[in-house]
Amino acid sequence: MSTGEGENVELVVPNAIVKDQPVLVDLGGLTATLFYLGRGHTDGDLLVGTPTTLFVGDLVEQGAHPSFEDSYPEEWADALRHISALRHRYEFLIPGHGKPCSDQFVKTMADTMTTAVRQARQSIRDTPSDATKAIPVLPYGPEQSRWFIKRLQETRREH
Repeated sequence: MSTGEGENVELVVPNAIVKDQPVLVDLGGLTATLFYLGRGHTDGDLLVGTPTTLFVGDLVEQGAHPSFEDSYPEEWADALRHISALRHRYEFLIPGHGKPCSDQFVKTMADTMTTAVRQARQSIRDTPSDATKAIPVLPYGPEQSRWFIKRLQETRREH
């Protein structure tokens, strides 16, 4: 079936771009909603909602520090706040890594990231030649904090 072969296999070519409007996908008796809340963990994070479950991918990472290599930290915090606002519609929230999460976990992740952005921005202003001085005060591990600062600097240039 993975090769698109078989008696009951029908290949369906995508016919919609998921960006400004949610896209409904019929999975044969179950409808899933694909939607985009903006850049966060990457520039193409899609969420999938079913009648009971919201799959948020790596926008929410439970059990470890977030990975920032391709991230947009300032926008990521906004996406997390949107996820938190949607949470009442779903019984379960499934992260990209870890166990199912509560709304409070997502809110805490958003608040933590917002605080980290503020701390790192201040460090970048204070010592632009060595913003890594913020690493000890950031709420992430040293490696994640280095990437966090690097991505803040890179994505700021894009604005």
